[in-house]
Amino acid sequence: MIAQSTPRLGMALDDYMQRYSDEGRFEIVNGELIIMSPHASEHGLIVRWLFVKLFQFLISSPDWEVFQEFAFAQIEWGTPGTPNWVKGSLEPDIMLVSKAKLTESRAARLDWKRWPISVIPALVIEVVSPTDRYKVIMDKIAAYLNLGVSVVWLIDPDHRTVSVYQAGRAAPEVIEAGQDLPLPDLLAGLNLSLTELFDAQ
Repeated sequence: MIAQSTPRLGMALDDYMQRYSDEGRFEIVNGELIIMSPHASEHGLIVRWLFVKLFQFLISSPDWEVFQEFAFAQIEWGTPGTPNWVKGSLEPDIMLVSKAKLTESRAARLDWKRWPISVIPALVIEVVSPTDRYKVIMDKIAAYLNLGVSVVWLIDPDHRTVSVYQAGRAAPEVIEAGQDLPLPDLLAGLNLSLTELFDAQ
């Protein structure tokens, strides 16, 4: 009996970069290529408002850097004769990344500016858009947590809620506008009004 090999999930890094350039934004979640659809205006306004708040709060932080709509990828760096390989790729609306881990990652590759970030974020924020599919959102949240993201915020403008997902917890904590959003230690001291967030213009 001949053993069947399991197909390798993902794609070569050069192919990933070329496809991203030729065809636009996509993610690789559990081996499945997900084309990213255009966002609604409300989505963009909320993401912009939140990014500005976080950027202003963290601009002098020695520990954390905030990114808006940046891809991060699970990259297996090849050896001579074998391609660099992207096992998975996600593009959160907002993510917070350790500056120390970024520095370490960049020091390991002099050509780091050519490639996606390959450091797992500590905090990821996703804003639900009308074009988003529920299954894709849930798959992405599971992928974030499985990769080692500590906290995921899922912001739902229609229901004016923030669902807080954390590794090891069976169910998210759902926060409604008017309630206090429990902030992780890395954002201690941040003044964040959910009412302002949902009314972002």
